[in-house]
Amino acid sequence: MKNITVYYQKKFISIGNYSNNFSETHIKVFEGVIKDNEDQETVFNIFNDDYLNPLSGANTSNKVCFVNNKLVSGKEFQEAMKNKEIKCNHTSMSVGDIVSVDGINYLCQDIGWKKLINKDEPESGKVYALTGVEGTKCIANGNTWAESEVKE
Repeated sequence: MKNITVYYQKKFISIGNYSNNFSETHIKVFEGVIKDNEDQETVFNIFNDDYLNPLSGANTSNKVCFVNNKLVSGKEFQEAMKNKEIKCNHTSMSVGDIVSVDGINYLCQDIGWKKLINKDEPESGKVYALTGVEGTKCIANGNTWAESEVKE
């Protein structure tokens, strides 16, 4: 099983420059698990189905949705949206929303998904200076991964 967390935009922004630091732009709406052979696309399909979506009004008993860090049913989530108790105005997953699968964050795009990179982590396929003389940009001298990237 894989752990998932779903984050919806507080305000719709069709094109944004998102990173793993999205606490200002998104709100956590769901935590749960999916099977090992499922991924963010499975979550997208569930969150766009009127009957399967845990945030829908059809969910009257399963308390799996978040409203201000409190677990509530989909029906209660809908009521909280209507009463403006949460900074979210939609229940179907859409462009700009984020799904975290086992801690890896994916941004829903017009077509497909974009893996969000933590700005202070190395990216696969890039070369970084780990050590160097005093004053050079490298990890050992306290620079970030982005600052230590070798661009030759």
